[in-house]
Amino acid sequence: MTSVYKKFLGEQGECAAMDYLIQRGYRIRKHHWRSRLGEIDIIAIKRRAIYFIEVKTRRSAAYGEPLAAISTWQRKRIIQSALGYLSQTGFEPEEIHFSVIGIRFSEAGPAQISFLEDAFEAEDSNGFLF
Repeated sequence: MTSVYKKFLGEQGECAAMDYLIQRGYRIRKHHWRSRLGEIDIIAIKRRAIYFIEVKTRRSAAYGEPLAAISTWQRKRIIQSALGYLSQTGFEPEEIHFSVIGIRFSEAGPAQISFLEDAFEAEDSNGFLF
């Protein structure tokens, strides 16, 4: 699979994920938010909660389930980026969620979408759990 195709597939997955979220009452605040700490695929709001969302897209199960494809290193980068985003924007949500959306496209039918709203948690140096 070429890098251009992977990028195209990833963009398709992120668009499907945003449509999925919007249909369920989430407001998309940012798409592809970047900082020196990393990138967050989607930042969404629902009520006074903020969701930092990683999107994993697959064409088949050959490379494993999309939701299982997020590494410890990726989690750390997402958490660092999320804290940077909150610091930069001054947004003070009542809840913070680190989520993963798995998209599997198939030629046989519509995309299969899995949403793990609380995929992982973050803990700061004082033991405060987000």
